[in-house]
Amino acid sequence: MLQPVNFVRLAVLDILSYLLSRAIQYHAPKLPPLHPLEAINSLKPADWETGFKAKLTAKSLMPYKEYTGIIEQSGNDKRQHRLIRLPNNLVALCVQDTDAKEAAASLSVNVGSSADPIELQGLAHFLEHMLFLGTEKYPQEGEYNAYLAKHSGRSNAYTSFTETNYYFSVFNGALENALDRFSQFFISPLLNTDCVDRELNAVDSEHKGYLQSDSWRTYQLVAMTSNPAHPYSGFNVGNIETLKGAAEKLGLDLREELIKFYQKYYSADIMRLTVVGNHSLDVLTEWVVSKFSEIASKGNTKPTFVGHPIGKAQLGKLVHYKTVIESYLLRLQFSLPELKSIYKENQYTYIDALLNHKGPGSIFSVLRKNSWATEINCGSSGVYYDGFGIYEIDIDATPEGLDNYEAIYDADLISKCLRYLNPNNYRLFIGAQEHKAVECKLEEKYYGVLHNIAELPSHLTSNVKCSRSVSKQLHLPDHNAFLPDNLSVSKPDVLANPPAVEPVLLRKNDKIEVWFKKDDQFFTPHGHIEALKDVTLDGLQAHAESVLGKAYVKMIMSGNYTQSVALDTSSQGESNPAYVTQRINQFIREYRLRLIELSTEEFESSVQSLISLKQEKLLSMDDEFSRLWVHISSDEYMFDTLDKEVEQLKQLSKDNLLEFWDKYINKDTAKHYTRLDMQMWSTKIWQPTPEEFEMYPSAVLSLFGCLCSGGHTALSITEVHSFILSVTTSNSIDTVLEELGELYMSKQAPSTTNADSARTAFGTSSKIATALQMAISSAQDMPNFANQSKTNFASIGMKQSPEGIWLINDYTQFKSSQALHGLPVPVRSFVPLIPEPVPVEVSE
Repeated sequence: MLQPVNFVRLAVLDILSYLLSRAIQYHAPKLPPLHPLEAINSLKPADWETGFKAKLTAKSLMPYKEYTGIIEQSGNDKRQHRLIRLPNNLVALCVQDTDAKEAAASLSVNVGSSADPIELQGLAHFLEHMLFLGTEKYPQEGEYNAYLAKHSGRSNAYTSFTETNYYFSVFNGALENALDRFSQFFISPLLNTDCVDRELNAVDSEHKGYLQSDSWRTYQLVAMTSNPAHPYSGFNVGNIETLKGAAEKLGLDLREELIKFYQKYYSADIMRLTVVGNHSLDVLTEWVVSKFSEIASKGNTKPTFVGHPIGKAQLGKLVHYKTVIESYLLRLQFSLPELKSIYKENQYTYIDALLNHKGPGSIFSVLRKNSWATEINCGSSGVYYDGFGIYEIDIDATPEGLDNYEAIYDADLISKCLRYLNPNNYRLFIGAQEHKAVECKLEEKYYGVLHNIAELPSHLTSNVKCSRSVSKQLHLPDHNAFLPDNLSVSKPDVLANPPAVEPVLLRKNDKIEVWFKKDDQFFTPHGHIEALKDVTLDGLQAHAESVLGKAYVKMIMSGNYTQSVALDTSSQGESNPAYVTQRINQFIREYRLRLIELSTEEFESSVQSLISLKQEKLLSMDDEFSRLWVHISSDEYMFDTLDKEVEQLKQLSKDNLLEFWDKYINKDTAKHYTRLDMQMWSTKIWQPTPEEFEMYPSAVLSLFGCLCSGGHTALSITEVHSFILSVTTSNSIDTVLEELGELYMSKQAPSTTNADSARTAFGTSSKIATALQMAISSAQDMPNFANQSKTNFASIGMKQSPEGIWLINDYTQFKSSQALHGLPVPVRSFVPLIPEPVPVEVSE
């Protein structure tokens, strides 16, 4: 039975998701640029004169220099490129992409956290945040993001060790004005005093969001245990203590320090810009030259430093540390010379290929055979670092592998590969929740990582010996049977038909399903095969009875193949979750008004931008393959989904949007309002017991959690609840906040009562004030979700809050009560192109 698809509903969901993503973009996670933009930092030559010719822009006759040599690009890249250098020495790459549905820009400044003053850790990252908050030409805070949002755009930035990168995307027609606003970041930012404290909170919140991340904790532990005289050992994110707190202790004005940092390092000479759009190269050049030439040229201000982060004092160390989640991690870190100067010839890629190889004879195959590891990743870190390099080997171990960590590293083999990867030139990190016979008593300063530092034993350094049994299992990779002898691709002069939208089903039976898609638009000599992961042909044959008896293989092949070849081959953070939930509720309530006020122009612009995104041309076979596999692996086979969605989006109206909102999202009007909230509570903050969840409204839990996080524990949750119920609704939030402060002070011990400190803690701009306002609003009109469903879930391990929200209290009981869901129902059916052979009965 085929499942019908409501494309109208999908279209409404699409545009709602799009609008919501724009509404919350200020709090979006930092993601890579939307387009594959590179700020061309990898261009090594310091001489930016050779090959450049002086020119004038077509319209304003402004001077610039254009590179007249050959710009290397892929044969599949049909875009037009122009490399230019402005009079202030800023280098820019203009890219004309006639198929681009939206434009984008990315600017990289060759200064990052390595330039942080020792006394103000995180200053470079803090400056990145502050540049978004107003310029002399566009002083209104948030004007830049508001302009982008109005024109279906988005923006972000990131700070690394060596660079700070700013980027945005926007509707093509709005690119010029977006570039004008963007350029002012680097010409005349305001860095307003009244924005400093608020943006400090944003940086601090970002840091707290990483506290329960093992990747961030490991990163900082590696930094902390590095050479303390090298900036690599710093704290790149920063927080309130390392910025505001440190500045106050030293008698410094933090804003003045920001200005000094900006004026010292932000020079056009170390900036690289890329702009992509469907405009002509002359137009893009005109905009870049006219808007970015005003950036001050201060010479090469890139910070320099001496020494290596992994010096003699750091080598030969064995570091055990505790992880947050249950994991078993091994990291070997080797000290290398600078890699940046040899990036074109980087010999370490050969080492990468050898160590990352997972076939017979590889290190990984030996580890997996002994059930010691599940993954290995090797590579050089800091390819663009000046003066040093680092090579890392990361191993996801098993508990057995952790017990045998001394046997996991074959130093003898690696030392033959390159002289720097030798047993006297590394340090070892071992991460797990618990360690046998090792006490982790040291605590890292910023993330609180418990760890222990010891010397590597001699049998893992100078006296290392590779066991004969292991040596016999290791050898170089076998010849790659899939390397082609012929790289030519047959490409017709004129395509008779447009590229096919969907693949062809070649074979389908109770064991396997094979799809095929001929490359009919990229014409590159390679292809893709996707099937069950980690199941080899040998393994399937060896376990035919146990595996194939129940297994079903689904696969797709695309690229420069034939149908016969295809068939042959087929054989934690510290936030209060209750508070966050209340803020989400508040947002949902208020967003309906935003939908009502949405102008026709804004709505149509958003719809058109979403259509443009869906119609974005595929750039490579990889993109096409990924899109096809999503439909196949989901069992939906909706290969023409984008076309149908675009068709519905063109017919969509604002009324459709409001109707959908009220039918499914607005709890006051939805007949069957259903919502699932997932809350993860940090063990470092107060969290309600199941009984408290059952007794007190969520808004009260939110407020009480905020009080506890602020260190205000004199009030009990019962007293906070009683206070909220007694509040006079006519009073202002300031009055109610003062009353709460008085109640708080009355419950403190006389010796600790301090009226000024209490009032400061409950300031109107604090999280407590926001939580208080939400608690008052909830008390006046508390939702009752119990009316939405008469089902009682108490018998399956759940408890119900006063609002009627169900909480999974006993996870084991709840899980055991759940039946397995069925397989997805395809929305389309296909007949295999090649039918299964009919068995022929032979009579005796």
